[in-house]
Amino acid sequence: VRYDGATGALLGVFATMNLSQPFGLRFGPDGHLYVVSGNSASVERFQGVTGAYVDTIVPSGTGSLNLPIGAVFGPDGNLYVASFNNSKVARFDPATGAALGDFVTAGSGGLTGPNFMLFRPASGLPISPLAITVSNSEVALWWPTAAIGWSLQATSQLTSPPAWSPVVHSV
Repeated sequence: VRYDGATGALLGVFATMNLSQPFGLRFGPDGHLYVVSGNSASVERFQGVTGAYVDTIVPSGTGSLNLPIGAVFGPDGNLYVASFNNSKVARFDPATGAALGDFVTAGSGGLTGPNFMLFRPASGLPISPLAITVSNSEVALWWPTAAIGWSLQATSQLTSPPAWSPVVHSV
């Protein structure tokens, strides 16, 4: 369904497809709309202006997704998908849908049932970039370290969080 951004008036149906638990919606850098289909464990792509179906960019079975819920495009341009039932965040090539490995591997860092995530721009941060994942039990912060790649600290474990201005995001 499409609504007028200024008035809230109903404009009509934007895209139609038989999706099973469509959770995450995200416009990509290419202008297309990406929709995470939870029960089918896939990501569907729609033309961003007309709503016409384009393709299944991430087919079921790709990247071992199990009840994917959220999706976001990272600073590297790749598509990151939160896989709820196996507690991981998978990474995909947005042009081909090819699995590029896990950003957060299952069982690592105490991430349980990830739902939604975002990458915070580097501007104003002492470290860059920063990824934030929201799971059943906590909000986790991820940032790059020279020695080991990406490092995780859950909010309950932070002793001295990085300094930044608060930003409000609704999900």
